[in-house]
Amino acid sequence: MFEIKPTLFTGKYFIDLLKVDSTNSYAINLIKQTNIAEGTVVSTFNQTKGKGNANNQWLSQTGKNLSFSIIYKPTFLLARQQFYLNMAICLGIIDVLSTKKRFTIKWPNDVYYENFKIGGLLIENLLSGKYLKYCIIGLGLNINQTIFNDALPNPSSLKLINKTEYNLYEVMNDVLLHIEKRYLQLKALHFDVLKKDYLANLYLFNKPSKFKVDDKIVTGTIQGVDENGQLLIKIENKVKAFGFKEVAFII
Repeated sequence: MFEIKPTLFTGKYFIDLLKVDSTNSYAINLIKQTNIAEGTVVSTFNQTKGKGNANNQWLSQTGKNLSFSIIYKPTFLLARQQFYLNMAICLGIIDVLSTKKRFTIKWPNDVYYENFKIGGLLIENLLSGKYLKYCIIGLGLNINQTIFNDALPNPSSLKLINKTEYNLYEVMNDVLLHIEKRYLQLKALHFDVLKKDYLANLYLFNKPSKFKVDDKIVTGTIQGVDENGQLLIKIENKVKAFGFKEVAFII
């Protein structure tokens, strides 16, 4: 049995599955059936129908990568503040990866090295009135995979980037530890710190770049994110806010 160390509560209840369609779906079913412990982790090295944003599928080669979900209970967080949760989790991942080389967060929640995607996360929230009740954080990270489906856009992995074979459980342990540290920052309501660090690690922040908006290619500069998590881009001297799927990066 894999034991997470030295977190306070993340991964103390650890469910390691040989195979599952989606760790997020499994976690949601757990919540419906029982009063699940905060920090419960559902993990597998063989996820057959991993979920991405906007009903996209997350594909992962069996036994090569990380696919897991964390269940938190951020009852201290208003529903309108939920993007700070996104910031905290993304930063926890970046804190682990950026020890030797610089990784960035491609808005809203993809993990990039230069122009290559190595992972992403999907957060599904359950509400109770104005507050969050549960959040299920689904995370996929390419670790040891070296061959990818040609249909996938610009994928890479830690092994390809750092020329090193990794122990998946050790990487998972580090990721869970650093995610918990950032979650505790969130719990202490250090929103300013999280936003500052998020912007400092944001892909293409303050760099003139190409975007696709309303089927047109435009040049703009990312200025930040607003309170609702919308991406702020300065286009033709005017700052505009974009929701998910309203703007595409041209890489």
